[in-house]
Amino acid sequence: MQSVLSLSQEFITETCGAARFDSGALQTYVRACGPDIARCMESAASIQVAHWMKVLEVWQAHLGNDWQRLRAATNTLFVARRGNVLYTVLAQYMDEEAIGNRLLLFETPEFTTTPDAMLELLARVEADRELGHTFFADAHLMDVDILASAARRAVQREAQSRNMTPILPPLASFDSHAWPWPTDPLSGSGLTTLDEALSRLTATAVSQSFERNSRWNAAPARGDAGQMQRGL
Repeated sequence: MQSVLSLSQEFITETCGAARFDSGALQTYVRACGPDIARCMESAASIQVAHWMKVLEVWQAHLGNDWQRLRAATNTLFVARRGNVLYTVLAQYMDEEAIGNRLLLFETPEFTTTPDAMLELLARVEADRELGHTFFADAHLMDVDILASAARRAVQREAQSRNMTPILPPLASFDSHAWPWPTDPLSGSGLTTLDEALSRLTATAVSQSFERNSRWNAAPARGDAGQMQRGL
């Protein structure tokens, strides 16, 4: 942490002193901070996960057998939805069958929320599921857009009339226990972990340094260049 703060202060001081922003200096600063930032992230994640596991173990002990009837919900912004820490920790104690059933992830417009707001969202889900059970004999049908099935057929028809290939996801059960973020490793070709990103940045930095040194070593010295010109 101290190293990151020192590098940050140095970069800010130099940038303010020069009264201009230099992208090259920013890249140098980022590369220098990268390894230390990764270590800070490891510490932050370890502290957060250990804390919430201790909290959940206390709650589990207090609830006893009622733990199996527990409903839990956590909120997130879009940028923190994938790999959400608290949701992942909750899943460890509520089991996989709770995912999407008793364990819910709500995307909210703000990072912070209130117990009342979360309780209202949870109550709405439970009320909708009761309606789904009453009208369609399937509570989880109300977990999706009520027009989803009809809209899927409409998209297929409209796409076909326009000689388009419809882009539609595969159908999954309404009561799916899939994680509430992408988990298919075949659906993309990019990086999957921060470690991969840091490794690529390190490799890029080493490659760029090698190229600079190679150009420097290959360039003729000033004296050699003069002799070459005289010789010509």
